[in-house]
Amino acid sequence: MLAMVSGVLGLLGALIYAAVCRRFSLLFLLVSGTLLNIASVLIYKCYVSRETAIAIEAIVGLANALGFLPIMDLLVRATPRGAEAIGYALLFSLGNVASSLSDLFGSWAYEILHHNFEYMILLNAGTTAVVLLMIPVLPRSLLSDRTRD
Repeated sequence: MLAMVSGVLGLLGALIYAAVCRRFSLLFLLVSGTLLNIASVLIYKCYVSRETAIAIEAIVGLANALGFLPIMDLLVRATPRGAEAIGYALLFSLGNVASSLSDLFGSWAYEILHHNFEYMILLNAGTTAVVLLMIPVLPRSLLSDRTRD
C-alpha cells in the first residue's frame, strides 16, 4: 500500500516537473529538488501511525520525483549525442551501487553502532545535502536555460 501511494505521487511529481521544467532553470530545479528531498527525509521523524505513514510516503514519493528528475535532465544534457544509453545505464548503475552501500552502512550503523532510526534519518538528510555542494562545480553550459539542440 505504501509503495503504491509513493508511486502514484511519484507520477504526479513527473507531471508537475513536466509543467515547470521549461519555466525554471535547471540550476533552480536541482537546488529546489534537493532541498525538497532533504525536507521529505526529515518528515520521517513523524512516522508514528498508519495514517502518518501513508501521508509521509505520499510526500516522499512526490519529493523523490521532483528531486530525481532534474538529475535526469542534467544527465541528458551532459551525455554526448549517441551515448544516451550508456549515460542512462551509468546513472542507474552508480545509483544501485550507492543504494547497496548505504543499505550495508545503515545496517552496520544500526546493528553494530546501535544508532537509532532518528540518527539514520539525519544521516540520510545530511548525505543528501552533500549534493548541494556539488552543484556549484557543474559546468554552467549544462545549467543554462537552453536545452541542447
